[in-house]
Amino acid sequence: MKAISQRISQILLVLGIAFFSFFFWAKSHTLASDQWFTLKKYQFEKRTNAPDSVFSIISYNIGYLSGMSNNLAVPLTREALLSNLTKVVETWQKLQPDLVAYQEIDFDGKRAFHLNQSDTLAKAVGFPFALDAVNWDKRYLPFPFALNLALHYGRILSGQTLHSRFELTPLERKELQRIKTYNFFYDAFYIDRLAMVAKVQIQQRSLIIINVHLEAFDRPTRLAQVKEVLALFRAYAKIYPVILLGDFNAHAPTKAYRQSKDYEPTIDLLLNEPNLKAACPPENFSQKGFFTYSSANPAEHIDYIFYTPATIEIIDYKTLTEVGTASDHLPVWAKWKFKN
Repeated sequence: MKAISQRISQILLVLGIAFFSFFFWAKSHTLASDQWFTLKKYQFEKRTNAPDSVFSIISYNIGYLSGMSNNLAVPLTREALLSNLTKVVETWQKLQPDLVAYQEIDFDGKRAFHLNQSDTLAKAVGFPFALDAVNWDKRYLPFPFALNLALHYGRILSGQTLHSRFELTPLERKELQRIKTYNFFYDAFYIDRLAMVAKVQIQQRSLIIINVHLEAFDRPTRLAQVKEVLALFRAYAKIYPVILLGDFNAHAPTKAYRQSKDYEPTIDLLLNEPNLKAACPPENFSQKGFFTYSSANPAEHIDYIFYTPATIEIIDYKTLTEVGTASDHLPVWAKWKFKN
């Protein structure tokens, strides 16, 4: 009996050592932290202005080009991913945006077939500048949770990106508050929510772009994060024109939503901020043509573009349906110009 007990203890010890060895290896990073915020330059002609001094910008949670399979335990083929890539490239080539801010874009990793999506899109569309901010760097991510290990994301290198036809200067990669209620093991693999900040040089003027991807599942954390973003915005808006955009993961505050028991003031905090305005007129928040999620059946408005109305004028705004279900989100687009 004693020998059996010793044998069981030895087996449990070996299993424990194996588990923790795998855990610490899997959660470790593939890059040094000083490589998580990098500017790339390509051999395309940069601009200093645009016809009529009118510019365009897009915000797109590209969902690593996984279509409607994002975060689901279903297989994604390389052919499907490349087909989604083609939809986005063809749409951008038609629209010729000056600036594109991405969320959930992959730079490497198993789930995207080791395709650097930022690099590929910049080269295909002809952007001379790409600023990449990594927010998910793990050697092995055991998600989506499935017994079929082939469905796990495995190695992942993902984040947010800004593509520009104008000179870019990296300013900040700010990690936002984490969820405090997650256990140690879950938190070790969870995404870093970011606000990435860049300065764009246009017409001898400096424009600040703040590209965010807020918490999706925990409301108190999302509310805390938007307060951090507002503090960041205020600091830059004292000096520069600012465009704040991205996936806020928060419902648009329609009249009906404000009266519901599920109401969350995240977007109202932004709308009530002096010198900050939504590019989408709030009266259109409840209109289906302006919804951004899901791309297959749009029913929510959770992706936004905000700007400083004292220094920027919005000429046009719309949700882009041309990309179809290349991602589970739809991109938002705005045409704008500086105020004199």
